[in-house]
Amino acid sequence: MSALLLASLLLAQQPPLVHHTTKDKFDRQIHFYIEPAAPSQAALPLALFILGSGAHSNFLVRDGKTLTAHRDFRELIQGRARLLVVEKPGVPFGSQPTSPGTANGSSDEFRQQHTFPRWLKALSASLQAARQLPGIDPNRVLVVGHSEGALMAAALASRHSFITHVACLALGGYSQATDFMAEARQGSFSVQSLKERWKDIRLHPQDHNRMWLGHAYPYWATFTDVPTVTQLQNSSARVFIAQGSLDGTKPLQDLDLIDATLSAQGRNVTALLVEGANHGFQFKDQSNTGRDGWREILSKVIAWYFTSPEPE
Repeated sequence: MSALLLASLLLAQQPPLVHHTTKDKFDRQIHFYIEPAAPSQAALPLALFILGSGAHSNFLVRDGKTLTAHRDFRELIQGRARLLVVEKPGVPFGSQPTSPGTANGSSDEFRQQHTFPRWLKALSASLQAARQLPGIDPNRVLVVGHSEGALMAAALASRHSFITHVACLALGGYSQATDFMAEARQGSFSVQSLKERWKDIRLHPQDHNRMWLGHAYPYWATFTDVPTVTQLQNSSARVFIAQGSLDGTKPLQDLDLIDATLSAQGRNVTALLVEGANHGFQFKDQSNTGRDGWREILSKVIAWYFTSPEPE
């Protein structure tokens, strides 16, 4: 979890989301939480929000209070849609990793289970179960993801035609593999060492005790070569993508790759490069200026969602 989202957790407590469970294709019990139904019982759109990498819960329990990482999103959406969040299998409610954004200190179950196909099935099962609940408009669905969550949002949109809008924040362009290779070419580490690491991961793809850069080998074996742009190409949803110009984890070419590829195919794409923002859309001087870059980008996503028409 990024520092900005952890800070958001600590700032305020909101009315609790409603807990539900469902079974996924792997016969696992998946826990998801959804905004309470509106008093009017009017059917509202569904808005799934997917956080980035790491063995963190969507919630934090402190001093007897349950706080949520989605405070800003819930405030900005102002009851116009029902927020949906899904807990990662192997992550107990309210738990936080020793190192935000990583699997360091996580459970064996998490390191075994947190793979691309398994996380995708958990999200899919929760999304489909939530669409069946009373007070949900199943035909207008927004999925928002940040970082790793951006890839998952794109993957969900490629598999479910009922997703009408997808917003990918601080996304990768082609794949993590190409991003790592770009870093290696720039001298962050050697190309040879990178290829040797990939070879070791291929030799031990299910060894959850082997770690690299804070994540277990099953994670790398399944996430590394998944192309975000292909996921979005295979979707029918309207697309919003955004990246900070100072995002040190994703090359700026990633934004252009997706924007150019989809636009050339006639897709409707809203692409934003946020000057001076980092991976979490925070600005270097925002503590002095009063700006909140994370809240600003969420405001843009929500405004886009409620003003853009349905996909053709």
